[in-house]
Amino acid sequence: MTFNEINEVMNQEMPYHQAGIIYQPGENNGDVKLQVSHHLMIASAKAVILGHRINPEFKIGCMLQYPMTYGATCRPQDELAKRLSMLPNFYYSDVMVRGHYTNTCRAQAKRLNGNFITIKGDEEILQAGKVDYIAISYYFSSIASYSKDSEIKVTRDNPYLSVNDWNWPIDPLGLRYSLLFHYLSVIFHPSIFSTIPYLTILHPSKTSIPN
Repeated sequence: MTFNEINEVMNQEMPYHQAGIIYQPGENNGDVKLQVSHHLMIASAKAVILGHRINPEFKIGCMLQYPMTYGATCRPQDELAKRLSMLPNFYYSDVMVRGHYTNTCRAQAKRLNGNFITIKGDEEILQAGKVDYIAISYYFSSIASYSKDSEIKVTRDNPYLSVNDWNWPIDPLGLRYSLLFHYLSVIFHPSIFSTIPYLTILHPSKTSIPN
């Protein structure tokens, strides 16, 4: 894998640990996140190209922190909030799997009110350096809603789930839904792999997952 949880660049308000970003006075944060993300994905594509040149049998992938999110209610607004809160994650998988910026990417860039610069040859690099698989980290699920002032609110306060010692919702079914949801959303050919950092949060005796 080229970068661990690359999508956290957009998911974090101040992504210093994820990408070393320290905003300077007067900078547009959206511009910075988009430009840094572009550089990361170009670097990833170059690594994939080099790896396949060294050994065509190498399987090289991207890695996302996948925050499975449900609509807080069946209100259409909450379902839209769910979709919009997940856009940053699809931004990266779209580019790294498809090899180009999609309409989903452009929608997310518009939401960030940002722009970024590309140079000659970038399009070819992204297309040639597509990943062979997607890996995800799954920790817990969240719920999203639209507030009265039309702001998206994402919390872990799902009344249908119990929590572990870290106050993380215990949602093993969310892992299955994450894999299905991501597959259907990006409609790609590579494989999906999942890592569950804290496997002990799952309690088979208390939770059943339908076939």
